[in-house]
Amino acid sequence: MMIWKRHSFLLFAVIVLLAPNLVFSQSYNFRNYTVDDGLPFIGVNAIYQDSKGNLWVGGYGGLSKFNGKTFTNYSPKNGLANHWVFSMTEDTAGHIWAGTLTGLSRLSNDKFQTFSKKDGLPDDQISCLLTDSRSHIWIGTGNGICIRHDNKFETPPHLLDSVNSTITAIFEDSKHEIWIGTNKGIVIADREGRSLHVLNRSRGLNDNRVNCIFQDAGSNYWIGTDKGLTRFDANRKSSSTTAVLNGLNVLSISQDLQGDIWISTDVGLWKYDGKEFRSISISHDLNANKTSCLFLDYEKNLWIGTYSGLFRYRSADFVTYGQNDGLTTPFISQISKDRNGNLLIATSGGGLSILNNKHFYNYTQIDGLPSNTITSTIESRDGTIWIGSDKGICTCPPIRDPGKKPVFSKTFGLNSPLKSDSVNIIYQDSKGVIWIGMNNGVTRYSNGVYTWMPIHGEQNRFSVYYFMEDRKGDLWIGTYLGGLFRYDGTAFTSMNKELGMKSESYLAMLQDKEGVYYFGSFDGVYMYDPSGRYTKGKKIVQFSEADGMSSDLVYLMQFDEDEESMWIGTNQALNKLDLGAFKHSGKKMIVPYGKEEGFNGIECNGSAVYTEGDGSIWFGTVNGLISYHPKEYKPNQVLAKTNITRIRLFYSDTTLAQNVQMGPSENNLSFEYIGICLTNPRKVRYRVKLEGFDATWSPVTSSNVATYSNLPPGKYSFQVMSCNNENIWAVSGSRFNFTVLAPFWKRWWFSALLAIFLTAIAVAFFRYRISQVREKENLKVRMATNELKALRSQMNPHFIFNSLNSIQHFIMSNDEISASKYLNTFAKLIRTILNNSERATASIREEIDSLRLYLELESLRFENKFEYEIKVGDGLDIDYHEVPTMLIQPFAENAIIHGLLPKKSSGRLEIRIELVNNFILCSIIDDGIGRRKAMEMKEHSIRKMHKSFGLKITQDRLDLLNYLHKSSLNVNIVDLQNGDGHSTGTKVEIYIPLL
Repeated sequence: MMIWKRHSFLLFAVIVLLAPNLVFSQSYNFRNYTVDDGLPFIGVNAIYQDSKGNLWVGGYGGLSKFNGKTFTNYSPKNGLANHWVFSMTEDTAGHIWAGTLTGLSRLSNDKFQTFSKKDGLPDDQISCLLTDSRSHIWIGTGNGICIRHDNKFETPPHLLDSVNSTITAIFEDSKHEIWIGTNKGIVIADREGRSLHVLNRSRGLNDNRVNCIFQDAGSNYWIGTDKGLTRFDANRKSSSTTAVLNGLNVLSISQDLQGDIWISTDVGLWKYDGKEFRSISISHDLNANKTSCLFLDYEKNLWIGTYSGLFRYRSADFVTYGQNDGLTTPFISQISKDRNGNLLIATSGGGLSILNNKHFYNYTQIDGLPSNTITSTIESRDGTIWIGSDKGICTCPPIRDPGKKPVFSKTFGLNSPLKSDSVNIIYQDSKGVIWIGMNNGVTRYSNGVYTWMPIHGEQNRFSVYYFMEDRKGDLWIGTYLGGLFRYDGTAFTSMNKELGMKSESYLAMLQDKEGVYYFGSFDGVYMYDPSGRYTKGKKIVQFSEADGMSSDLVYLMQFDEDEESMWIGTNQALNKLDLGAFKHSGKKMIVPYGKEEGFNGIECNGSAVYTEGDGSIWFGTVNGLISYHPKEYKPNQVLAKTNITRIRLFYSDTTLAQNVQMGPSENNLSFEYIGICLTNPRKVRYRVKLEGFDATWSPVTSSNVATYSNLPPGKYSFQVMSCNNENIWAVSGSRFNFTVLAPFWKRWWFSALLAIFLTAIAVAFFRYRISQVREKENLKVRMATNELKALRSQMNPHFIFNSLNSIQHFIMSNDEISASKYLNTFAKLIRTILNNSERATASIREEIDSLRLYLELESLRFENKFEYEIKVGDGLDIDYHEVPTMLIQPFAENAIIHGLLPKKSSGRLEIRIELVNNFILCSIIDDGIGRRKAMEMKEHSIRKMHKSFGLKITQDRLDLLNYLHKSSLNVNIVDLQNGDGHSTGTKVEIYIPLL
């Protein structure tokens, strides 16, 4: 079992005291991850990064996967072999292997498979793992080593005798040689397992028990043992030990992106910069300085496993100094520097601190200061140090030796000669005049004379907190709750209304070399360009939270060396404004700096900023003194690794294979994804696109979820891209291809079948329509033929012959009047029949007129053998309603010839035309011999050969009319009888639908 040796911290303290350059402590930016962040344990044994960018952490508590934002934890409940995990690696298939106390576990698709001695391992305790350049997995155990390849475990026969003890470390060097650390030294073998060389205590190691092996960028080998650190050159021919670390249990070694070597021990962390070893304090928590393992990820972040969780370190661009580093209090009010190189630090509650030669010197009220709440310090032209506080002002002569207590002058304040004890800011202009900011005004000191100068603003109570002399020599005064003022040497002028600025508080001001003013307010930063060149004709341009600042409450501002950028301190971290970009393009580019970026102070303080000659900047915050070293900043050029982590179907988790085909209703998908950038996960941004649905990429967003609902059938490819913390976008991201199938009625084969079916229907319908048209034309021909026949029936030769005989009879009888009347009526009838023959229908009036002419002729011809009457019922408009032409006459003719003429006595013919429901009912009623008697007479008649086709023609016409017009013309013949059953005539009813 691997158990760390717990050396006494007394030994560590002695080493710290003896080691060079350890008197000046500082806090680097170590970002800590603990159980509060989701890590399931505080003791970290091993760290590893997989090909997707995930960081794997093993410890006493299981295995944890970290994507930069969240931890996903695994334990024996999930199938892991044991709670105690010592090492991890990844195979070519992307499976994660975890070495535990009681077996080797492989994680695939979130399921574990465990291997043990019965599967071919030398021992169940797995101490270390390595995937070599040939993708073979080397497995170190408590009783020897083996290799996993071709899905089996094998121990190289050449190593059976030389490596038969506890394996503590496995490492592959740049020559692809395998270094195997044991409790008996190091065995160096080739990739086939053939032993090449042995290193032990007799050959230069501090101790035979080897804990770690590392090769630096210069190909030097570093070996950590139970009793110190040993370094071999690239040829392994010479070695050297480090006296500073002698006796320490060296557990892990790594090299950062600056090239410094980091050494982890169980009593602290060390850094070697090529010249000297320096002890590094990770945290004030003693458990945090018990370091166990080191790991450098793809982005060159250094990860440190400790007894107090996981720590991340990148660079020393931000360094924090606090009470443990020598300050009396972390609350820094103001910073300045004198000509002797002393950094003068005004604190709230801790007096005055002086930083010189990497050492803090602190002075308080006990040492002669007026108060422990120091608000401001400056050095005047003659070298005198002015110190302002909440209880007045004091001075001291130039500080040449900060280790020697300065002689502070007697405090002067209220009425001696100041108007108040409360001093907010002290400033010296280009003429050497000292300006003291107080409540409701300022005190001017020049040539030994103090002059109180009240400022009359819109507010009755306000405090002066900032002075700035511009390039013209005017003095600008920023206040808290009083607005902004300018003093031109004669009077104070309120500038809020003149410049159009609304804020009442201004705690920071700057003017650049081009004469542009910047005012830090509680509404952000106002940029005032008198020329209008950079503000596009406007007086003021504002930078605020809406543009990306962490807060609108601005407490301090400072240019960088070339004035291309400006640092803006707020109550919620630091911001960097790219002035060059704004001046050239008008684009507001602001980058916030908080704890993730190394700025641990969070809230800044007004006037608490100072720039050194080398470009480094000091910031005073409520949480300590912070120095920023721009040359130490190392931008992250590594692209974020983008992974699609989860797919949901209708809001339920699902596992889908690439290029999956889904049903028509499976068209509601959600994709979750992560861009892994361990340097600063908070700054990762995304763009997504669903090819086949989206025309363009989505706008840049921080959201890592995309949902698509009611996707139509088709082929799709979901793509996601991410950028790293430097806004560098990956050329290609991650994609998932899938197809939403169409319903069967929308698929090609169904469309083909449907097309064939519809074509067949269309052809059949076309043929049917052709047959219908032909049939209709035939019917029209038949109709015309029948109409012609009807015309012929009305103009039959017998009727015409008899009519002409009747006319001749009247002429021969010298009855000219009757002949003339008969001839006239006959002519009218013939003309009417001919006119109506050209029409399908005629009005009832026209039909009655034609019928009356016919009946009149027949009455004359048969010498009044019958009488007739035509009646029209109420409700009929005889000029509007129409009936088929030549329809009633054949029935009237049939009634006369077959019913009335055979009657011995004179007869009567009655024709009624009336409206019944939606029909015109034409009734032809005669009191003749009836149909039965007529049939009997016809059978005995000598004129059997004569056939009358009038009724048949009329019936054919009715059938054709009904078919063509979808009507319901109908004829009903009723035999009339008396009470004795004798025939009294015939009644014909013709039902004609209203036309």
